[in-house]
Amino acid sequence: MYYSGRPVSARLQLIGSSVDLLGILREPFALLPLGFLIVIIGTVMAVTRLVRRKRHSAQSRIR
Repeated sequence: MYYSGRPVSARLQLIGSSVDLLGILREPFALLPLGFLIVIIGTVMAVTRLVRRKRHSAQSRIR
């Protein structure tokens, strides 16, 4: 999940932003929070997995 956020960020860079004739900024703003959200979810999942693995291995040593 963590690595899924990287292509979203790369896509944001590829699309870029521009200013139209009326002076309005045009950019794919939704990709920015989406990429951050995916990276944060992936990081939380990885940390949770590591904590569970450590806790499980510590309990196995006690028995």
